[in-house]
Amino acid sequence: MSPTLIVIAGYLAADIFLGGYTAALAVLALGLGEFLFLLVFRGTKHPALILEGAVLASAGLAGEMLAALGYSGAGYVLLELILAGVLLISTARGKPWLASQMKRVAGFSAGREFTGEMSIVMGLVFLSHGILLAILIVLKGSVPVMGAILTFVVLYLLAVFHLRIKQRRRSRESAPRLVKGEEDRLILELSEEKLGSMVLKLGTVTIVTDVEIAENLPVHKFLETLERYLKYQGCRAVRFTVWDGDEITLEMSGYRKTPAGWNKIL
Repeated sequence: MSPTLIVIAGYLAADIFLGGYTAALAVLALGLGEFLFLLVFRGTKHPALILEGAVLASAGLAGEMLAALGYSGAGYVLLELILAGVLLISTARGKPWLASQMKRVAGFSAGREFTGEMSIVMGLVFLSHGILLAILIVLKGSVPVMGAILTFVVLYLLAVFHLRIKQRRRSRESAPRLVKGEEDRLILELSEEKLGSMVLKLGTVTIVTDVEIAENLPVHKFLETLERYLKYQGCRAVRFTVWDGDEITLEMSGYRKTPAGWNKIL
């Protein structure tokens, strides 16, 4: 678990088991203590931990004061609004906070664009949920716990659904495709860029003839894109019956020369 997430978890635990000024002091001490621990035993400086502890402690105190005025649950609303602000502002600055946290999670790998989108979407989830709870607290003085949880789950599922749709659309747009050209020729395209054309007979072993590669395009890029497309189509091998280009490129790309042409198992 990353240092920042430990401070947040400590805030939640302190609010549940301690409460009041004791909880705020505990969170502040946790941020400072973790900063000193990393500095002494690992030789790394994370001054943001002190700031995070102070901000969360302040949120806890503010929530306690609002609860004393009859606004029960205000502390959690403030926490959601703080998280929303961190996610949205850091993404707007080009340094998504969520991306820096996910790098520390073992096995997690995602592109910068995706983590940026996730930061925005989750920031909006926390913001909308926090505002909704704030309105209910002002109107009713408190919020049913199960109602708040179910509302957040619904918003979260909608966010995940939105991200999955965008990912699928992006995958379709970035996938290579073959479009019909003049006569029997097919044009290989990737992200609307024409990489070349050929005559192709699709099958378990796809036969390719009369290849023309776009000018100034590296041959290996053409081959890799074509192979990627054929794999999507379920082809198991590809054969160039005639190859007018540099044969070394084919050999380096894993093709073997046979009497029938240049073959490669996909």
